[in-house]
Amino acid sequence: MVVIILWIFLSVLLIAFFPVEWGRALVYMLAEGFGHDAVRVDQTVDLDPIIKQFPYVLSLGLLVVSVIVVNYRYVYAGTRKFGRDARAAWSFAWHSGRQHAANNKSVMIGLGVVTLIGLSLRLLYLNEPIRGDEAYTFTQYARRPLFLGLTQYYVPNNHFLNTMLMRFSYLVFGNEPWALRIPVLCAGVLLIPATYLVGVRLYSSGAGLVASALVSSCSVLIEFSTNARGYTLLSLLFLCLLWLATYLYYSKNSAGWTAYIAFSVAGFFTLPTMVYAYSIVALWFIAILIFNRTSISKGQLFTYLLLSSVAIVCITLLVYWPVWVVSDSFADALFRHGAMERGKFFSLFPNYVWHVYLHWTRDLPEALIWGTLGLFCLGAVGSRFTDRGRVPMALVTAIAILSLLTLRPVLPFYRIWLFLLPLYFLVVSAGILNLIGVFKKETISASSQLWLGLAMMIVLSQGSVTLAKDSVRTSKATGTFLGGEQAVSYIASRMNQNDVVTTGNYTSANVRYYLDRGRSLAKLTWSVEEMVGSRRVFIIVNTLYDETAPGLVEYPTLRQAGFNKPALFATFPHTRIFIMTKTSP
Repeated sequence: MVVIILWIFLSVLLIAFFPVEWGRALVYMLAEGFGHDAVRVDQTVDLDPIIKQFPYVLSLGLLVVSVIVVNYRYVYAGTRKFGRDARAAWSFAWHSGRQHAANNKSVMIGLGVVTLIGLSLRLLYLNEPIRGDEAYTFTQYARRPLFLGLTQYYVPNNHFLNTMLMRFSYLVFGNEPWALRIPVLCAGVLLIPATYLVGVRLYSSGAGLVASALVSSCSVLIEFSTNARGYTLLSLLFLCLLWLATYLYYSKNSAGWTAYIAFSVAGFFTLPTMVYAYSIVALWFIAILIFNRTSISKGQLFTYLLLSSVAIVCITLLVYWPVWVVSDSFADALFRHGAMERGKFFSLFPNYVWHVYLHWTRDLPEALIWGTLGLFCLGAVGSRFTDRGRVPMALVTAIAILSLLTLRPVLPFYRIWLFLLPLYFLVVSAGILNLIGVFKKETISASSQLWLGLAMMIVLSQGSVTLAKDSVRTSKATGTFLGGEQAVSYIASRMNQNDVVTTGNYTSANVRYYLDRGRSLAKLTWSVEEMVGSRRVFIIVNTLYDETAPGLVEYPTLRQAGFNKPALFATFPHTRIFIMTKTSP
């Protein structure tokens, strides 16, 4: 009680009398310690809202220290228990993994081949021209110091974990598209064995292998494994969380539950849409509490789940605290972006779901689109061959997603649901397992040769189709600009100080990226006044989006200002450069 009273007294003093000059001096000292100019920092960010938070941060720190000091015996005992649990969890994972590999040698070889093919497919697209969203992420967030990059959230574009990893990759490997994509490449490759591990826990090793083959060669997953955004990171974290959940519902291991919290917080730090992924896992736990037996008491499991959820919420709020303070529009971007009326939502939702599915299966023939959908329905039903007495994961997923969308009606970009795609493939594989079970061929369902052959057929055929269709390269999802680097380099060498360059919304961030990387002084603008005041206007047209030169500028205004009609200046892949020259004052 004395400690609490003392903490309250010190907190009141801090909040009431904390010197603002001390806070500003601390910010300058930290900035200079990380190699940044203090004056530049002061000009870039409004420091006053940040400095006002310092007393609250110090108060929170005092509270944490006080709790640790007062309860040091419990903290010490808990730390030792965590160490024992971590060693036990590692030992269990190591020995069970070795045993599983020894009992499924052909499947392990198949998984290795599938993973190598997936890596090869992704490497083919790793150095494609930078896309608009990843270019914007780099120029606005990752290129800047982390205390700026991880606090700016004016539009729903900054995927913080991806921004942080991109920043590290940039500092190590340099400013190249392939270098910025290394973190998501690693996540995309790890997604393949992660799918297998979840498949083993939910269904069988054979079903996990087939699902991993589908993930390995899936066009959309390859695209976002070579696109420096946070969607693939979130997909991997969701699978890790799901895999952990299949163990934790009968375990009191503190290290496991700590990892559960860490993966969840990392997911929320990547994208706020982690709320959909986490709700699936949490609802699955609740369904197990209601309908299934557990090795530990249901009261204990509920307590662990509740405490973990509270910890996840608290840590996530703490992580987003600086964002909330610095970015005034964070709440609008987070809670109001894309929201719609429920009536409109429910009328559009069926067609939206179908288009999400077509996006997932974009390179498949129509027969396979319907065939995989049929297998998914068969797998979603659940049976003794697949769900092993647990609640069907597909049903839990549908209930969780629909519940959240009913609370906040929104139809986001199709790529938001990318984290569900490996789970979809797992349910499709479960459908194959159920189909075999219908014909009473249980010995066949356990045959590793059958699953190995099926996985090899899938990864080779679907991988070939992906390469042939080339939709990874030409996807319009996040601002593709195939001729960008060549076009920007070409015009930058031919522009002078009286010229300006403009382009469309799909291409603007890409052009800015290439101009900055080439250290070009060419002026990129969308201002009519600046165009009218120039001598020549270079217009970059991205034909992939059916753009036209007159449609990208205020054409009548420029014509009245004495500019001639747009003339074709140069042509590059899916890119045309037009020029408008002022012929009269």
